[in-house]
Formats: sequence, structure tokens, C-alpha cells
Amino acid sequence: MAKNAHLTFDERQTIEVSLRDNLKFKEIGEIIRKDPSTISKEVRNHYKIVEKSTYNPCANRHICKHYGDICKPCQKRWGQDCKKCDPPCYTHCPDFEEQVCLKIKKPPYVCNGCDTRHGCKLRRHLYEAKYAQNEYCLLYTSPSPRDMRRSR
Repeated sequence: MAKNAHLTFDERQTIEVSLRDNLKFKEIGEIIRKDPSTISKEVRNHYKIVEKSTYNPCANRHICKHYGDICKPCQKRWGQDCKKCDPPCYTHCPDFEEQVCLKIKKPPYVCNGCDTRHGCKLRRHLYEAKYAQNEYCLLYTSPSPRDMRRSR
């Protein structure tokens, strides 16, 4: 097995900061002395999905013909209480089409360095070092089935 094969928390923090600074995987790899494919896999496997409270992924939201009438089944005043709807109104809209940001389909696969991130209403993919480290710890420090049998 290769020495130092796993990323450390400090390396993950470097990745997070570097993504915010719009560095490429190759440049990040040079900084932390890892292969760019390792950085790419890390980012794709450990990003966090974040939805704002005003999350509305409908591609037709700007030209919607159903503002107000789609909320009648939930009996809440449209606009004010829509954040409280469960499930959200758009899930039962006949014209709903989910819009996905095309930037997350290509490197760096996350919104960390995106200029329009703060005004974006779509689902965000964010790489956060702490979240990635916690996921890693859960994956690699959980007891094996053999250990589980021994503890009984």
C-alpha cells in the first residue's frame, strides 16, 4: 500500500481554499503533492449539496403561468409561506422542469469559486474540508462486520 495514500485534513483545507481561488486540479495537486486525479475524485466524492431557503429549481420559474394557483392545494398564502410547504409547490406543478447548473457537470464540479454563487437559486455543490473529513472518518473508521461480531 502506498505511503500517505489518504488525504489529511490540512490537505482538504488546501483543496477548499484553492477551489475558492479557482485553481485547477493540476495546480492544487502540485501544491499538496498529489495527482490531479486524486483531487478530482476527492471533490466529486465528498461535496456537500446545499439548498437555499428560496430554492426553486424550476427552469420555468421566470415565466411561470401557475404563480398563485399551484398553491391552492396547500391552503397557504402564496409567496409568504412557500418556504414552509412540504412538499414544495413545484413538485406538483404540471410545467415543472428541473434546472441544473451546467458548471457542476465539468471540473471543478463544485460552486466554491463561482462568481454567481451568492445570487444563485439552484442546488449548490460545495466542497468543505470539514464535511469531507467527517465523511472520510465515517467511511474508514466504522467497525467492520468482524468487529461487530466480536463485540456481541
